[in-house]
Amino acid sequence: MWIALFGILIYQIIKYTIEVPKQNERLIFITLILVLNLVSSANPFGIVDREKHEGKNILVAEMVGTANCRTIITLKNNNRLKYTSRCFGEDFYFGTYTIKNDTLYLDLEENVGFMDKSSYAVLIKSQTDTSSYRQMILYKNHSDNRSVSFLIKEIEMDKLRNEKMVEK
Repeated sequence: MWIALFGILIYQIIKYTIEVPKQNERLIFITLILVLNLVSSANPFGIVDREKHEGKNILVAEMVGTANCRTIITLKNNNRLKYTSRCFGEDFYFGTYTIKNDTLYLDLEENVGFMDKSSYAVLIKSQTDTSSYRQMILYKNHSDNRSVSFLIKEIEMDKLRNEKMVEK
């Protein structure tokens, strides 16, 4: 996007320098395009940080798929779940979760990707450090044998265990 804006900026500057009776309103367009280009290059993910308003992360698990597409599952306070799909754009889906021992029961508002209403995930401890979790295995539902492995980027197990238990 910024490449197209940069091309339009160059075109407007050349046009302004060539034209004999100078059209000074063209300077407004040049300034506007320049400011938009600077803002978009300085903040490529947007000016407003959504993560700041959603609360602190308790667990962040990520899977990198084909074409460097990323699927991120984030657990927040009050049993809130955020499913993010980053592939040629960013899609967000929300839901709730419950935990029982090392199993997370995930309930999204709609079926997406590899998850449906009865998805669950098992937290796997690290083989070298058995006090920490490094992997999350996601299952689509109880009848499906296929699974997807997520790398745990961030986890606060104490806070995760202290979340209210909601019976399924």
